[in-house]
Amino acid sequence: MQVNQDAADTVPLQPNEGLPLPQPGPEMVYNRNPDVDPEEPAVNRSDLEALEYKTCDQPGYAVVINNRAFNGRGLHDRSGTDRDASNLINRFDEFGYHTVHLVDMSKEELMAELRRIASLDHKDHSAFFCAILTHGNKDGLWATDSQMKLTDLTDIFDAENCQTLLNKPKVFIVQACRGDEEGKPVVIRVLNEDRVVADALPNEPVDMEIPEEPVEPTSVDILTIPANMDFLFIHATVEGKKAWRNTASGTPFIGKFCDELQTLLNGQGQVTE
Repeated sequence: MQVNQDAADTVPLQPNEGLPLPQPGPEMVYNRNPDVDPEEPAVNRSDLEALEYKTCDQPGYAVVINNRAFNGRGLHDRSGTDRDASNLINRFDEFGYHTVHLVDMSKEELMAELRRIASLDHKDHSAFFCAILTHGNKDGLWATDSQMKLTDLTDIFDAENCQTLLNKPKVFIVQACRGDEEGKPVVIRVLNEDRVVADALPNEPVDMEIPEEPVEPTSVDILTIPANMDFLFIHATVEGKKAWRNTASGTPFIGKFCDELQTLLNGQGQVTE
């Protein structure tokens, strides 16, 4: 049996409306109001306007949605996906995330489990990760029994529905096709040249941290924010194109992503702005 062939995570288009990606929300609007409902979600202004996200006591949750087999929808089994799922779970575990592996769930089962996770208290968590390994097309993604949009999943964790993840990064990694077009290969020539480093600064640590004493707020502002702020979407392919998977070794996208996580974990990586 052939096991090393490449397979595309794509399916025929279905009559479905809209694109799976959420649309950008309105700009932030401030309204000063000292009489604030204490039940409304609150965030310190310094955290909201900071250039970096705040690191909390715990990394948080990392969910891996792994769809291998589909219920009579004319969709091929996604051989090789377990390699991707194992790779992701191992990397997230090594970073200290609480991993949840959701395998071959129907849309109803998947939505219920994600709502359960969103209902947990994430106030001491730094971030939320969700990797989605499944079939897809330009209309959306597939659970094992029916199609769904990416926003069906992301809306569960927005500022309205998951308030303890407010102002925290929510990263969705999607290994699925976004259409049935194959990418066009381009042959280029690569010219070797000496590596030149210009305007380099000495690698000397500089302590820029300024200790601050906690300050009680003297007033409270009402801030209107987009519900889908702080989301990052990482796709295996561009809109309209197939995404590829090796039936033995998994996908090049997830494999490389996990390699980069391993590099960061080993302290060899560099995070750039």
